[in-house]
Amino acid sequence: MSFFAEALTSRQEAAVARREGVGAPGEAVAAPREPGPVGQEAAVARREGVGAPGEAVAVQHEAGASPKESAGTLRDPAASRQEAIVSPSGGAVLSVHLSVDYRNKPGVLRDVEFDIRPGEAFGLVGASGSGKSTIALAILRLLEMRGGAAHGSILFEGRELLACREKEMRQLRGRKIALVPQSPASALNPALRLETHLREAWLAHSPRPWKEARSPVRDLLIRLELPADEGFFRRYPHQISVGQAQRVLIAMAVLHRPALLIADEPTSALDTVAQREILGLLRGLNREFAMAALYISHDLASVAALCQRVGVLRGGRLAECGPVETVMGADLSVGLISPGLSGLIHATEAR
Repeated sequence: MSFFAEALTSRQEAAVARREGVGAPGEAVAAPREPGPVGQEAAVARREGVGAPGEAVAVQHEAGASPKESAGTLRDPAASRQEAIVSPSGGAVLSVHLSVDYRNKPGVLRDVEFDIRPGEAFGLVGASGSGKSTIALAILRLLEMRGGAAHGSILFEGRELLACREKEMRQLRGRKIALVPQSPASALNPALRLETHLREAWLAHSPRPWKEARSPVRDLLIRLELPADEGFFRRYPHQISVGQAQRVLIAMAVLHRPALLIADEPTSALDTVAQREILGLLRGLNREFAMAALYISHDLASVAALCQRVGVLRGGRLAECGPVETVMGADLSVGLISPGLSGLIHATEAR
Protein backbone atom coordinates (compact mmCIF):
# COMPACT_ATOMS: atom_id res chain seq x y z
CA MET A 1 0.00 0.00 0.00
CA SER A 2 1.35 3.43 -0.92
CA PHE A 3 2.14 6.08 1.67
CA PHE A 4 -0.68 8.28 0.39
CA ALA A 5 -3.26 5.50 0.52
CA GLU A 6 -2.10 4.06 3.85
CA ALA A 7 -2.45 7.42 5.57
CA LEU A 8 -5.85 8.03 3.97
CA THR A 9 -7.26 4.64 4.87
CA SER A 10 -6.32 4.83 8.54
CA ARG A 11 -7.85 8.28 8.88
CA GLN A 12 -10.98 7.27 6.98
CA GLU A 13 -11.59 4.30 9.27
CA ALA A 14 -11.11 6.45 12.35
CA ALA A 15 -13.64 8.93 10.98
CA VAL A 16 -16.11 6.15 10.24
CA ALA A 17 -15.79 4.88 13.80
CA ARG A 18 -16.35 8.34 15.28
CA ARG A 19 -19.32 9.28 13.14
CA GLU A 20 -21.03 5.91 13.13
CA GLY A 21 -20.57 5.37 16.85
CA VAL A 22 -18.86 2.00 16.44
CA GLY A 23 -16.10 0.72 18.65
CA ALA A 24 -13.43 0.12 16.05
CA PRO A 25 -12.77 0.68 12.37
CA GLY A 26 -13.19 -2.98 11.67
CA GLU A 27 -16.81 -2.89 12.76
CA ALA A 28 -17.50 -0.19 10.19
CA VAL A 29 -16.08 -2.40 7.48
CA ALA A 30 -18.31 -5.26 8.52
CA ALA A 31 -21.45 -3.13 8.57
CA PRO A 32 -21.02 0.02 6.48
CA ARG A 33 -23.72 2.63 6.85
CA GLU A 34 -24.63 5.86 5.12
CA PRO A 35 -24.62 8.77 4.98
CA GLY A 36 -22.60 9.38 8.12
CA PRO A 37 -19.02 8.28 7.36
CA VAL A 38 -16.44 10.69 6.14
CA GLY A 39 -15.22 9.46 2.79
CA GLN A 40 -12.09 11.55 2.40
CA GLU A 41 -9.59 12.84 4.89
CA ALA A 42 -9.91 16.29 3.41
CA ALA A 43 -13.42 16.34 4.86
CA VAL A 44 -12.05 15.28 8.23
CA ALA A 45 -9.54 18.12 8.05
CA ARG A 46 -12.27 20.61 7.18
CA ARG A 47 -14.61 19.56 9.96
CA GLU A 48 -12.09 18.83 12.69
CA GLY A 49 -9.34 21.29 11.85
CA VAL A 50 -6.62 18.70 11.45
CA GLY A 51 -4.36 17.90 8.55
CA ALA A 52 -2.72 14.69 7.40
CA PRO A 53 -1.33 13.09 4.29
CA GLY A 54 -4.61 11.61 3.19
CA GLU A 55 -5.80 15.04 2.15
CA ALA A 56 -3.81 14.64 -1.01
CA VAL A 57 -5.99 11.87 -2.36
CA ALA A 58 -9.11 14.01 -2.47
CA VAL A 59 -7.56 17.30 -3.42
CA GLN A 60 -9.59 19.52 -5.69
CA HIS A 61 -9.68 23.09 -7.01
CA GLU A 62 -12.40 25.47 -8.08
CA ALA A 63 -11.17 27.36 -11.11
CA GLY A 64 -12.56 30.63 -12.42
CA ALA A 65 -16.33 30.03 -12.31
CA SER A 66 -18.88 32.77 -12.48
CA PRO A 67 -21.25 33.31 -9.51
CA LYS A 68 -24.10 33.04 -12.00
CA GLU A 69 -23.24 29.53 -13.08
CA SER A 70 -26.06 27.13 -12.44
CA ALA A 71 -26.02 23.93 -10.43
CA GLY A 72 -25.63 22.16 -13.73
CA THR A 73 -21.88 22.75 -13.60
CA LEU A 74 -19.31 21.58 -11.09
CA ARG A 75 -17.70 24.97 -10.70
CA ASP A 76 -18.32 26.62 -7.36
CA PRO A 77 -19.53 30.25 -7.08
CA ALA A 78 -16.77 30.91 -4.58
CA ALA A 79 -14.25 30.23 -7.32
CA SER A 80 -15.10 33.52 -8.98
CA ARG A 81 -13.48 35.29 -6.04
CA GLN A 82 -10.09 33.76 -6.70
CA GLU A 83 -7.25 36.19 -7.03
CA ALA A 84 -5.73 36.62 -10.46
CA ILE A 85 -2.71 34.41 -10.96
CA VAL A 86 0.47 36.46 -11.10
CA SER A 87 3.36 34.12 -11.74
CA PRO A 88 6.96 35.29 -11.76
CA SER A 89 7.91 32.10 -13.59
CA GLY A 90 6.80 33.12 -17.07
CA GLY A 91 3.16 32.01 -16.80
CA ALA A 92 3.93 28.57 -15.32
CA VAL A 93 1.37 27.08 -12.95
CA LEU A 94 4.15 25.18 -11.18
CA SER A 95 7.84 26.05 -11.06
CA VAL A 96 10.15 23.72 -9.12
CA HIS A 97 13.79 24.08 -8.09
CA LEU A 98 14.22 21.41 -5.46
CA SER A 99 16.72 19.48 -3.39
CA VAL A 100 15.65 16.84 -0.85
CA ASP A 101 17.41 15.16 2.06
CA TYR A 102 16.20 12.37 4.32
CA ARG A 103 17.56 11.90 7.84
CA ASN A 104 19.67 8.90 6.93
CA LYS A 105 19.99 9.57 3.21
CA PRO A 106 21.14 13.04 2.20
CA GLY A 107 21.09 14.21 -1.38
CA VAL A 108 18.13 12.13 -2.55
CA LEU A 109 17.33 14.95 -4.99
CA ARG A 110 19.77 17.66 -6.03
CA ASP A 111 18.79 20.81 -7.90
CA VAL A 112 15.83 19.27 -9.72
CA GLU A 113 14.32 22.04 -11.80
CA PHE A 114 11.28 22.12 -14.09
CA ASP A 115 8.07 24.04 -14.69
CA ILE A 116 4.61 23.20 -15.99
CA ARG A 117 2.41 25.60 -17.93
CA PRO A 118 -1.41 25.73 -17.98
CA GLY A 119 -2.84 22.91 -20.08
CA GLU A 120 0.52 21.14 -20.33
CA ALA A 121 1.20 17.54 -19.33
CA PHE A 122 4.75 17.12 -18.02
CA GLY A 123 6.08 13.60 -17.60
CA LEU A 124 8.53 12.68 -14.86
CA VAL A 125 10.21 9.33 -15.44
CA GLY A 126 12.95 7.31 -13.84
CA ALA A 127 13.78 3.93 -12.41
CA SER A 128 12.18 2.77 -9.14
CA GLY A 129 13.65 4.69 -6.22
CA SER A 130 14.83 7.59 -8.36
CA GLY A 131 12.77 10.12 -6.39
CA LYS A 132 9.69 10.57 -8.57
CA SER A 133 7.17 10.21 -5.74
CA THR A 134 9.44 12.24 -3.45
CA ILE A 135 8.86 15.20 -5.77
CA ALA A 136 5.09 14.69 -5.51
CA LEU A 137 5.34 14.58 -1.70
CA ALA A 138 7.41 17.74 -1.69
CA ILE A 139 4.91 19.62 -3.87
CA LEU A 140 2.08 18.56 -1.57
CA ARG A 141 4.21 19.47 1.47
CA LEU A 142 3.85 15.96 2.88
CA LEU A 143 7.54 15.12 2.72
CA GLU A 144 8.11 16.01 6.37
CA MET A 145 5.86 13.13 7.39
CA ARG A 146 8.36 10.78 5.77
CA GLY A 147 11.29 12.36 7.59
CA GLY A 148 12.37 14.34 4.55
CA ALA A 149 13.40 17.97 4.20
CA ALA A 150 12.89 20.02 1.04
CA HIS A 151 15.14 22.93 0.09
CA GLY A 152 14.88 25.41 -2.72
CA SER A 153 11.66 26.72 -4.20
CA ILE A 154 8.26 25.36 -5.25
CA LEU A 155 6.17 28.11 -6.81
CA PHE A 156 2.51 27.30 -7.41
CA GLU A 157 0.51 30.05 -9.10
CA GLY A 158 3.12 32.51 -7.86
CA ARG A 159 2.93 31.32 -4.24
CA GLU A 160 5.96 29.81 -2.53
CA LEU A 161 4.70 26.51 -1.17
CA LEU A 162 7.76 25.92 1.00
CA ALA A 163 6.86 29.07 2.93
CA CYS A 164 3.20 28.14 3.46
CA ARG A 165 1.87 27.11 6.84
CA GLU A 166 0.06 23.80 7.15
CA LYS A 167 -3.31 25.55 7.34
CA GLU A 168 -2.62 27.24 4.00
CA MET A 169 -1.44 23.97 2.47
CA ARG A 170 -4.66 22.20 3.51
CA GLN A 171 -6.59 24.84 1.61
CA LEU A 172 -4.39 24.52 -1.46
CA ARG A 173 -4.48 20.73 -1.44
CA GLY A 174 -8.20 20.85 -1.11
CA ARG A 175 -8.96 23.43 -3.78
CA LYS A 176 -6.18 23.73 -6.30
CA ILE A 177 -3.96 20.65 -6.38
CA ALA A 178 -5.33 17.19 -7.11
CA LEU A 179 -3.73 13.78 -6.78
CA VAL A 180 -4.61 10.57 -8.59
CA PRO A 181 -2.79 7.88 -6.59
CA GLN A 182 -1.26 4.66 -7.78
CA SER A 183 -3.55 2.01 -6.32
CA PRO A 184 -7.33 2.50 -6.38
CA ALA A 185 -7.79 -0.66 -4.33
CA SER A 186 -6.01 0.90 -1.36
CA ALA A 187 -7.01 4.53 -1.94
CA LEU A 188 -10.77 3.94 -1.74
CA ASN A 189 -12.21 3.10 1.68
CA PRO A 190 -13.90 -0.33 1.51
CA ALA A 191 -16.39 0.74 4.18
CA LEU A 192 -17.87 3.56 2.13
CA ARG A 193 -20.18 3.54 -0.85
CA LEU A 194 -19.02 5.24 -4.02
CA GLU A 195 -21.50 8.07 -3.57
CA THR A 196 -20.10 8.74 -0.10
CA HIS A 197 -16.59 9.09 -1.54
CA LEU A 198 -17.81 11.52 -4.17
CA ARG A 199 -20.08 13.45 -1.78
CA GLU A 200 -17.40 13.98 0.84
CA ALA A 201 -14.85 14.98 -1.78
CA TRP A 202 -17.35 17.62 -2.94
CA LEU A 203 -18.50 18.88 0.47
CA ALA A 204 -14.95 19.15 1.79
CA HIS A 205 -14.33 22.19 -0.40
CA SER A 206 -17.67 23.59 -1.52
CA PRO A 207 -20.43 25.46 0.34
CA ARG A 208 -23.00 24.13 -2.12
CA PRO A 209 -25.08 21.15 -0.95
CA TRP A 210 -24.50 17.74 -2.47
CA LYS A 211 -27.99 17.62 -3.98
CA GLU A 212 -27.04 20.50 -6.28
CA ALA A 213 -23.83 18.80 -7.38
CA ARG A 214 -25.31 15.35 -7.86
CA SER A 215 -26.53 15.95 -11.41
CA PRO A 216 -23.28 17.40 -12.78
CA VAL A 217 -21.36 14.65 -10.98
CA ARG A 218 -23.44 12.15 -12.94
CA ASP A 219 -22.42 13.97 -16.12
CA LEU A 220 -18.78 13.75 -15.07
CA LEU A 221 -19.08 10.01 -14.45
CA ILE A 222 -20.55 9.57 -17.91
CA ARG A 223 -17.67 11.64 -19.30
CA LEU A 224 -15.31 9.19 -17.59
CA GLU A 225 -17.19 6.23 -19.10
CA LEU A 226 -18.69 5.13 -15.80
CA PRO A 227 -22.29 4.17 -14.98
CA ALA A 228 -24.21 7.05 -13.45
CA ASP A 229 -27.27 5.26 -12.08
CA GLU A 230 -28.33 4.82 -8.47
CA GLY A 231 -27.11 1.25 -8.43
CA PHE A 232 -23.55 2.36 -9.21
CA PHE A 233 -23.65 5.10 -6.57
CA ARG A 234 -24.62 2.53 -3.95
CA ARG A 235 -21.82 0.10 -4.73
CA TYR A 236 -18.75 -0.39 -2.59
CA PRO A 237 -15.22 -0.29 -4.03
CA HIS A 238 -14.88 -4.09 -4.02
CA GLN A 239 -17.97 -4.34 -6.23
CA ILE A 240 -16.38 -2.55 -9.19
CA SER A 241 -13.39 -3.31 -11.39
CA VAL A 242 -9.94 -1.84 -10.81
CA GLY A 243 -10.32 0.26 -13.95
CA GLN A 244 -13.65 1.64 -12.73
CA ALA A 245 -12.14 2.37 -9.32
CA GLN A 246 -9.35 4.38 -10.97
CA ARG A 247 -11.96 6.37 -12.88
CA VAL A 248 -13.75 7.11 -9.59
CA LEU A 249 -10.49 8.47 -8.18
CA ILE A 250 -10.05 10.64 -11.26
CA ALA A 251 -13.62 11.93 -10.87
CA MET A 252 -12.92 12.82 -7.24
CA ALA A 253 -9.74 14.62 -8.27
CA VAL A 254 -11.32 16.82 -10.95
CA LEU A 255 -14.63 17.63 -9.26
CA HIS A 256 -13.54 21.24 -8.71
CA ARG A 257 -11.34 21.67 -11.76
CA PRO A 258 -7.81 21.63 -10.29
CA ALA A 259 -5.12 23.95 -11.56
CA LEU A 260 -2.60 21.13 -11.10
CA LEU A 261 -3.22 17.40 -11.36
CA ILE A 262 -0.54 15.07 -10.01
CA ALA A 263 -0.93 11.54 -11.38
CA ASP A 264 1.43 9.18 -9.56
CA GLU A 265 1.73 5.93 -11.54
CA PRO A 266 -2.04 5.94 -12.20
CA THR A 267 -1.97 3.03 -14.68
CA SER A 268 0.48 0.67 -12.99
CA ALA A 269 -2.28 -1.47 -11.44
CA LEU A 270 -4.24 -1.78 -14.70
CA ASP A 271 -4.18 -4.17 -17.62
CA THR A 272 -3.12 -2.96 -21.05
CA VAL A 273 -6.61 -2.12 -22.28
CA ALA A 274 -7.50 -0.23 -19.10
CA GLN A 275 -4.17 1.63 -19.23
CA ARG A 276 -4.93 2.87 -22.73
CA GLU A 277 -8.42 3.99 -21.69
CA ILE A 278 -7.21 5.83 -18.59
CA LEU A 279 -4.48 7.59 -20.55
CA GLY A 280 -7.06 8.70 -23.09
CA LEU A 281 -9.28 10.07 -20.33
CA LEU A 282 -6.41 11.92 -18.67
CA ARG A 283 -5.38 13.42 -21.99
CA GLY A 284 -8.93 14.56 -22.69
CA LEU A 285 -9.41 16.08 -19.23
CA ASN A 286 -6.04 17.82 -19.44
CA ARG A 287 -7.11 19.55 -22.65
CA GLU A 288 -10.75 20.14 -21.69
CA PHE A 289 -10.04 21.74 -18.31
CA ALA A 290 -6.69 23.34 -19.28
CA MET A 291 -5.10 21.70 -16.25
CA ALA A 292 -1.40 21.54 -15.71
CA ALA A 293 -0.55 17.88 -15.18
CA LEU A 294 2.46 16.21 -13.58
CA TYR A 295 2.46 12.63 -14.79
CA ILE A 296 4.82 10.39 -12.79
CA SER A 297 5.76 7.05 -14.29
CA HIS A 298 8.55 4.62 -15.08
CA ASP A 299 6.76 3.70 -18.31
CA LEU A 300 7.97 5.86 -21.16
CA ALA A 301 5.32 4.48 -23.48
CA SER A 302 2.53 5.99 -21.42
CA VAL A 303 4.47 9.25 -21.10
CA ALA A 304 4.83 9.41 -24.88
CA ALA A 305 1.08 8.95 -25.24
CA LEU A 306 0.14 11.69 -22.76
CA CYS A 307 2.82 14.32 -22.28
CA GLN A 308 4.26 17.19 -24.28
CA ARG A 309 7.49 17.42 -22.27
CA VAL A 310 9.37 14.96 -20.09
CA GLY A 311 12.10 15.01 -17.47
CA VAL A 312 14.33 12.02 -16.71
CA LEU A 313 15.56 11.48 -13.14
CA ARG A 314 18.92 9.78 -12.67
CA GLY A 315 21.14 9.79 -9.62
CA GLY A 316 19.01 12.35 -7.82
CA ARG A 317 19.23 14.84 -10.66
CA LEU A 318 17.06 15.76 -13.61
CA ALA A 319 19.44 14.41 -16.23
CA GLU A 320 17.37 15.49 -19.23
CA CYS A 321 14.33 17.67 -19.78
CA GLY A 322 12.66 18.65 -23.01
CA PRO A 323 10.05 17.78 -25.62
CA VAL A 324 8.98 14.14 -25.55
CA GLU A 325 10.11 13.42 -29.10
CA THR A 326 13.57 14.78 -28.32
CA VAL A 327 14.16 13.10 -24.96
CA MET A 328 12.62 9.78 -25.94
CA GLY A 329 15.12 9.17 -28.69
CA ALA A 330 17.99 9.60 -26.24
CA ASP A 331 16.55 7.44 -23.49
CA LEU A 332 15.29 4.27 -25.12
CA SER A 333 18.55 2.51 -24.32
CA VAL A 334 19.22 3.64 -20.76
CA GLY A 335 17.29 0.83 -19.10
CA LEU A 336 14.26 2.78 -17.99
CA ILE A 337 11.99 0.58 -20.09
CA SER A 338 12.09 -2.87 -21.56
CA PRO A 339 13.23 -3.25 -25.19
CA GLY A 340 9.80 -4.62 -26.05
CA LEU A 341 8.25 -1.19 -25.52
CA SER A 342 10.55 0.62 -27.95
CA GLY A 343 8.36 -0.05 -30.97
CA LEU A 344 5.27 1.14 -29.13
CA ILE A 345 6.98 4.38 -28.16
CA HIS A 346 8.19 5.10 -31.69
CA ALA A 347 4.73 4.33 -33.04
CA THR A 348 3.22 6.77 -30.53
CA GLU A 349 5.72 9.47 -31.47
CA ALA A 350 4.89 9.06 -35.15
CA ARG A 351 1.21 9.84 -34.65
